[in-house]
Amino acid sequence: MDTSSLSTSINKGFLMSLILVVGIGAINFGYSIGVFNSMQDDFIVVFGYYFKSPEYKKDILKWVTTSCTVGFAVGALFSAPFMKFGKKNCIIFTNIFVIIGCSLCMIKQIEVVFVGRFLFGVGGGAFSVFVPSFINEVTPVELKGPFGSATQILVNFGIMISNFFGIPFPSCESEFTCFKINPFDDSFIQTGYWRILFALPIGFSLI
Repeated sequence: MDTSSLSTSINKGFLMSLILVVGIGAINFGYSIGVFNSMQDDFIVVFGYYFKSPEYKKDILKWVTTSCTVGFAVGALFSAPFMKFGKKNCIIFTNIFVIIGCSLCMIKQIEVVFVGRFLFGVGGGAFSVFVPSFINEVTPVELKGPFGSATQILVNFGIMISNFFGIPFPSCESEFTCFKINPFDDSFIQTGYWRILFALPIGFSLI
């Protein structure tokens, strides 16, 4: 069978647009991986742990990170059976998880943040299953090679976005101890910007 005629009949522009929209889930997955790295120093100050011991600060940061990682594992391991309801429906439902998780992360209560990060992780883990499967399903055989790497590219793009938006945060000379951040500073960057970073995936999910 001559596949050259098939290649010419495919609207590659539409296919790329479709993959980019579906791939927003992969962007959210990458974003969830990197978003907390840039705000850790500020998080310690805003949540009132600045004067705690270095060990206590490390434990808090580890729990915030681990809660999301555990969510990744749960989402990736247990999402596949739900694909029988349709990958499109699964992606839409997963976005609801992300929206709820990010909304909880914006509440200044550490236990609520743990839950929000876990739900955000569940969404990210589910996206790691649904998005590449959906892209593989809609991409013609002759284009699976070039389009097959879209998920990895978009995940890394999400990590890049999270680091880019983390640039305004002040840095710390010595991890957990020598903060350049003023714990009594009431500027928006220190007291409110962390919510912007946690809320950004909500916009992606709504798209």
